[in-house]
Amino acid sequence: MGDNILYIIGNGFDLHHGIPSGYKNFKNYLDENFPKIYNNFTKYIVENEEDVEAWEYFEEMLAKLDSASILDEISNYFTSYGDEDWSDSGHHSMSWATEEIMKSLTIDLKEAFSLWISDVDDSINIESSNKLLSINKNSKFLSFNYTTTLLSYDVPFNKINFIHGGIISEKYEIIIGHGRDPKSIYSLNKNVDTDNIDPRLYEVNIIIDEYFSENFKNTAEIINLNSDFFLELKDIEKIYVLGHSLANVDRLYFKEILKNTKKSVKWCISFYQQEDIDSLKNATELIGINKDKISFFELHNLTFNND
Repeated sequence: MGDNILYIIGNGFDLHHGIPSGYKNFKNYLDENFPKIYNNFTKYIVENEEDVEAWEYFEEMLAKLDSASILDEISNYFTSYGDEDWSDSGHHSMSWATEEIMKSLTIDLKEAFSLWISDVDDSINIESSNKLLSINKNSKFLSFNYTTTLLSYDVPFNKINFIHGGIISEKYEIIIGHGRDPKSIYSLNKNVDTDNIDPRLYEVNIIIDEYFSENFKNTAEIINLNSDFFLELKDIEKIYVLGHSLANVDRLYFKEILKNTKKSVKWCISFYQQEDIDSLKNATELIGINKDKISFFELHNLTFNND
């Protein structure tokens, strides 16, 4: 049995097993291995370099680029056409400088994240762990994690949907990003006087605008690409949410699950500490889950006998 059970796996599942997969761990990895990316992230995204807690919301933070600080930074390249040091390279120096910053916060950041996940996955060794959970490996699994922890439980590969990719195969590109639709973000060139704005600044504004699209996690598109998986949830009777905070960036997935499952389905949601329950309750209300169908439990208490 197990065909009527869905497990939703979040990062708390890996953390429960002692795997250093938290975004705070990624912060330290960047600091030690990619100082340029780290410095740009803390300078243009995180308001305070010492604000460790902000890294818990790493993906959400990607939508909070400080465009004003970037414009201030590259203003040194804004040489007047009449300046004695002017050269033709001045036409593009601002753009080049901006592109370097943007590349470090998009392409380079994602590459560093993938390398970090690879290192984290290499460290996984849970076979002898006393924290192994009782899960039915013949169930359906929706994993928001990038690691192969579930495979260490001998869960068949074809039972797992790695919704955001992972390192298990080259075809599983790692997907990270914020959930804010770029179309809703105020363009730096909106309402500008195109006849009077310096063309160099206009070009820089376009480059900064594109950042939000580059780092956008298009949840609707991902759901569409995985439509077969969601349509196969009609017979699910019970859903276990293991180590997922139901964060806003992933909320559309839960609404899609709710839409494709019976109204009678039971939701068993894990929590790490008692104070987490209120935020989980608020999230389930926003998703639209019937509170009478929800039970909360501490992750380490998971057994086959949970009702």
